[in-house]
Amino acid sequence: MGDEVMFWKAQSELANQEDELVLQYTKQVNVAYQSIIVRLAQPQPDLAALAKRYQQVLQRDYFHSQLGQQLRERLLTTKGDES
Repeated sequence: MGDEVMFWKAQSELANQEDELVLQYTKQVNVAYQSIIVRLAQPQPDLAALAKRYQQVLQRDYFHSQLGQQLRERLLTTKGDES
C-alpha cells in the first residue's frame, strides 16, 4: 500500500518561559513570606505590622504560593491566641 504517516509534536518555547516565570515570582514572594515567618516566631511580634506586610506581599503573589497560605493560617492562629 505504501501509505506514509507523519506525526508532529510541537512545544511552544513560551511554555518553558512560563514555567520559569512562575518559579521566579514564587521564589520572590516566598523570600518575603519567610521573612515574615521569622519575625512572627520572635517574642511579642507586632501582629498588625506583620499582617500588613503579609497583605503587601499577597498582592504580588499571582500564583498562590503554598508558603503564603501557611503563613496566613499562622497569622490567623496567632491572632486568635492573642485575643
